[in-house]
Amino acid sequence: MTTTLLVGSSPDALATELVKRLGAIAKESVLARGVFNVAVSGGSMPKILSGLAQAEGIDWSKTRIFFADERCVPLDHSDSNYKAWEGLFSSSGIPAENVVAVRTDLTPKEAAADYEAKLRQHFPPPEGDSSAGGAAEILPTASPPPSFDAALLGVGPDGHTCSLFPSHPLLEERSKWVAHIEDSPKPPRQRVTLTYPVLNNSRNAMFIGTGEGKASLLPQLLSVGTDGALESAGESSPYPAARVKVAEGRALAWCVDEAAASQCPPEIAALATKC
Repeated sequence: MTTTLLVGSSPDALATELVKRLGAIAKESVLARGVFNVAVSGGSMPKILSGLAQAEGIDWSKTRIFFADERCVPLDHSDSNYKAWEGLFSSSGIPAENVVAVRTDLTPKEAAADYEAKLRQHFPPPEGDSSAGGAAEILPTASPPPSFDAALLGVGPDGHTCSLFPSHPLLEERSKWVAHIEDSPKPPRQRVTLTYPVLNNSRNAMFIGTGEGKASLLPQLLSVGTDGALESAGESSPYPAARVKVAEGRALAWCVDEAAASQCPPEIAALATKC
């Protein structure tokens, strides 16, 4: 696993570099597997990545968009992550069937089961693997979890990512790919979220954040290992975002602007790539 810190001189500079990198990942993914599978989060990310629709290298007809988490509200509600990305969907021309949305007209538990079934359809187990269950059934993941080419993740002021919150039992979920939450400490309380087995199997997990509001948090999410390389704080951290630690051969990137990186200690700042 490779962990990197990318620091943009401004939010715009960071956005430009991210669009360029995602275009390269998309092109490589289509060449290797015929499709670019990306999971997206909400918050400020759709605004930061507003230039993604025109990214060089992204063939939208071969791109599938999934949601790292979703709030259990109608898809046209202002709190909906789907709604937040609608501008990209219309401006990119991505086929409607390539956007795999959470069914928020179901109960949270049903929506999680339905979304896991969708993931199993789009990421079938290797040939000869009989562990796949029925379409609407959540079974232990004996087969490998989905491997997104890019998982675009945010981090909240409390260190949460997706709908994985500090001290919540869902932090220990290791069998389900998709879980529901009825007691989110941040409204709306009902949500559906990807779990760590999926996040940690991403080929490229990218945390994206800007602004001074992230500055005091970032140094607590990263550390320098005994080998002198950057790494996440890991499972001992109280912050859910720090527990995302992708598998060997995968890449984890923290992508922030100078304001967000302003309180990083010298040993972490020295390992950053500037853009």
